[in-house]
Amino acid sequence: MKDKKFVGNCFGPFIGIIIYQLLFDFSDLFQSYWTSFFVEILIMSFFAFGGIMLIEFLGKNISLFQTNEQENA
Repeated sequence: MKDKKFVGNCFGPFIGIIIYQLLFDFSDLFQSYWTSFFVEILIMSFFAFGGIMLIEFLGKNISLFQTNEQENA
């Protein structure tokens, strides 16, 4: 169980940030550098959280770490 959480917490943000970088380009959203910087960090954090949720969702439905007790129940 700890291995599954570790995988989700490590690879989830990585996948979320990669999706953000591939699909969206928010260069200079605002004229102020710091406003653009903080908005981009906020959007990236949403994608990182979404990546964690995606990995957890896929991990619950397609589990490679199932025990015999869970399969028999």
